[in-house]
Amino acid sequence: MECFWHYVTCILVYTFFQAFCKAGQQKLLMISLDGFRHDYLDRAKVRNVNISAFEKIWRSGLRVMKVHNEFITRTAPNHLSLVTGMHEESHGIVDNTFYDPELNDTFDLINSSESKWFDVGSEPIWVTNQRHGHKSAVSFWPGSNTQFKG
Repeated sequence: MECFWHYVTCILVYTFFQAFCKAGQQKLLMISLDGFRHDYLDRAKVRNVNISAFEKIWRSGLRVMKVHNEFITRTAPNHLSLVTGMHEESHGIVDNTFYDPELNDTFDLINSSESKWFDVGSEPIWVTNQRHGHKSAVSFWPGSNTQFKG
């Protein structure tokens, strides 16, 4: 059932995106389905599951067939690498939960929104976009509820 709500959320985001973005303006919509294998949709289609909404999204954009993960395949480090272009040793988020001896504090993906964890010189794509005068909306992405200097 949880997977169903992920699909519904994706479709709602896509619909909102199509309805409210200005025509002619370049758009970027990044959807990450954490733990969702690259071939799940193909498997669903073979079993005659209706995936027409996903097909519409990738026909008008692109579909990533495989992602090369960072060394540790955890949510936080990989998602931050996707939006900063930096490896985990550069952006500092090395796991979903870890202790940092320099800060004498523990990072926890679910409860950490403090800038000290995320604003360490890496700039996520939404901050770069805003610096160039464009609008960004981010939801449920590691670091998305953090204030950045950029």
